[in-house]
Amino acid sequence: MRYRRGSVALSETLDLPLMLHVRNARCITREQLRELLDFEPSRLARRRLAWRAERLVAAHYLDAVEERIHDNRIYTISRKGLQYLEMRGEGLVSVHSSMDTLFDPAIVAHAVDLVQIRVALRRAGILVQWRSDVEVSSENMETGGEYAKDYDAIATLRAKERSLVYGIEYERSVKSRDRYRDLRIRIGNETRLDGILYLVQDASRQTRHLSAVAEELSGAHPGIRFGSFESFLERGPDAIFLESTLDPGRTLRELLDPRIHPSAL
Repeated sequence: MRYRRGSVALSETLDLPLMLHVRNARCITREQLRELLDFEPSRLARRRLAWRAERLVAAHYLDAVEERIHDNRIYTISRKGLQYLEMRGEGLVSVHSSMDTLFDPAIVAHAVDLVQIRVALRRAGILVQWRSDVEVSSENMETGGEYAKDYDAIATLRAKERSLVYGIEYERSVKSRDRYRDLRIRIGNETRLDGILYLVQDASRQTRHLSAVAEELSGAHPGIRFGSFESFLERGPDAIFLESTLDPGRTLRELLDPRIHPSAL
């Protein structure tokens, strides 16, 4: 078969999974792709990753973001890439090729950090399923509101007695009081999740970001817990999550195993 000059033949087993990871993450680094593809059924998807990703950039199925994180190449999906996914039956109503704007530079760091949360759960061996914000938003749009809000992700985690479904929320800076008031109402209407893991950047002790968020949202949902993003990346399931500012906290491992702490949920 002959292909037009500059065109590429796309592989359903190699290129399609890669493009789905990029679209669903919004932005993702090459190393994060490498980690996630390690868990794919076909290990071939990981081989020659840099060449394969750059090939998709050259053919305009992916875009390379100008910004780099720790000198790591960052990818986002292009309009042509979305058209290909839609043609393969992998379209989403929340992000599609006919949208006026596909990429917002302001979300790069937030999106990459969310992938790091997913990678940490994978490394810990407790992640059963991860649905990104674009997937959750699409599901909400199709069902008229399956979940109370468009969470940053929904993670099904492996617990001792059964799998538990958590909404994942992550924020890099403190929101306004009005935003937290709205969040409290939305989260208070959540009935489909076992809990919500609310991770915040808390590297600077002076900002008291974690305490500020816990003060605003504690009790909004029976299963909401607050944790430090930095601590979670470092300690994984042994990171401490708080129910409130007065709570000494429990590890995620304890929350997932009621036998360790019967009142954890």
